[in-house]
Amino acid sequence: MRLRDVLEHLAGAPLTDYEDFARRLEPFRANKGETLFSQGQRHPYAYFLRQGLVKLCYVTHSGTERTKSLLQEGQLFASLGALRPEAVCGFSAVTLEPVEGERFPLGAFLERMEKNLLWERIGRKFFQELAFRKERREYQLLVLSAPERYEQVIQECPELLQRLSQAELARFIGITPVALSRIRGRRSRRSPVPE
Repeated sequence: MRLRDVLEHLAGAPLTDYEDFARRLEPFRANKGETLFSQGQRHPYAYFLRQGLVKLCYVTHSGTERTKSLLQEGQLFASLGALRPEAVCGFSAVTLEPVEGERFPLGAFLERMEKNLLWERIGRKFFQELAFRKERREYQLLVLSAPERYEQVIQECPELLQRLSQAELARFIGITPVALSRIRGRRSRRSPVPE
């Protein structure tokens, strides 16, 4: 999937000025375990993930990591905290697989939104998607139990079971690897269907 395809899908029309915008794109590649940007860093860029898997995470003052979300191919992401000139990223982006894609300055994107209705539509839909993902993640963590969150992963994105280590899957669900093993054990005793 190409960034242009994603943006034109959001715009609902061809972007005749895409080539001009494309001049601001910077290709990126990173190996597994690399940090694309860090919590507390000034980094006013948005990313498009063409290949690979990225986690967005917070690190507490005590060093505990909390996974905010997981991003797969075809998704856009950025720290909205970095939109303001004096602000810094509120979370980190770390690769869970080798990744590649493009990044672009948020300022270049915002300039286009100010001048062009199609780009404004793209921005509105992009920010709506970020807000939807945030609300959904809050619901998962605040309302659903850990076994329910695990079931949701199995039902909605079973490919993550193959792509994530047990520790990363547990972190995404919001529990320890030991607790995840217990949930898996109880589930396998209830149902002989393999995961």
